[in-house]
Amino acid sequence: MSETTVAAGDVLRRLDELGAVTEADVGTTAYADLESQLNLNAAAIGLGLEEVAYEPERFPGLVYHPEDGAEAVAAVLGNGTVFVACEESVGAHDVVDEVTESLVELGLLADPGPAATFSLSPTEVPVPPEYEIGGTGSAEPDAEDATGSTATTAADESAPNDGGTEIECDNCGHGLTGEENFCPECGEELQARCRACGFELSGGENFCPECGTNVAAD
Repeated sequence: MSETTVAAGDVLRRLDELGAVTEADVGTTAYADLESQLNLNAAAIGLGLEEVAYEPERFPGLVYHPEDGAEAVAAVLGNGTVFVACEESVGAHDVVDEVTESLVELGLLADPGPAATFSLSPTEVPVPPEYEIGGTGSAEPDAEDATGSTATTAADESAPNDGGTEIECDNCGHGLTGEENFCPECGEELQARCRACGFELSGGENFCPECGTNVAAD
């Protein structure tokens, strides 16, 4: 995990600039360390756009709104930091618990248990390196980064590999779609793979750790 930290007020300011919160209405901030790197593309797809805003070119994290409609918002960063801004301190821990439970259910996080770091009114919070690349709306993504949006990832989720696939049978080299259990050419039993990127799966994932594609239904 990155050791870089920024003032909690800076995170709050950027959330205000995004329109996620009104800084003047925030009574309490909190910080939790989930002690794990997070795949934000997969999290954005799994949590759903009704509750999550993810615009990495403007802010390097998910902006999550609690299901119960509480006056609170959580910024979930890729290094495992969850920053909460809310009107009252009594709801801060509940927001962290809700985020954590959702990520665990999606298979994107091992349950951190009660030992996970939680702090009310932090002065500084750890952030990933990409946090410091410009302020809200000022970063200029390059052409390659501009293609890595959540919308692109979501489109890839529904597009299985076709004839030009890079997935091949390890035994005979026959091209595969990623959906076979056995190679149609030589009959070799195949390792489960993500149909979108070819990443080898253990079989227990809901989302591909490499590209974020939903593999639970495969």
